[in-house]
Amino acid sequence: MKELGFTLRVTQEVLVEKLVRASMKQEVFLRTCDSIVTLYLTYWGKQYEKKTGKEVTDEVYSKIHNGGPNGWNKESTEKYWKKVKELLYDKKRNHN
Repeated sequence: MKELGFTLRVTQEVLVEKLVRASMKQEVFLRTCDSIVTLYLTYWGKQYEKKTGKEVTDEVYSKIHNGGPNGWNKESTEKYWKKVKELLYDKKRNHN
């Protein structure tokens, strides 16, 4: 019976260690994704500014995020922008 207890304890320790490592990997993955999205939006936001001569806005970023590099100019991104705008408005309202 002592052997079984030792095996269960070791298995539990290994499981916890694997879960901790997986959690850390997930955190790194999510940070990397955030960085990639930020780089993507920054790049295409600057391209928008060069192309239109206008300053990039939350709406433009939202539409690029949803519809690709030229999403700011696509009617199909309007529905997505409306949802984002509501969330931004709610967030600002709740912080005041």
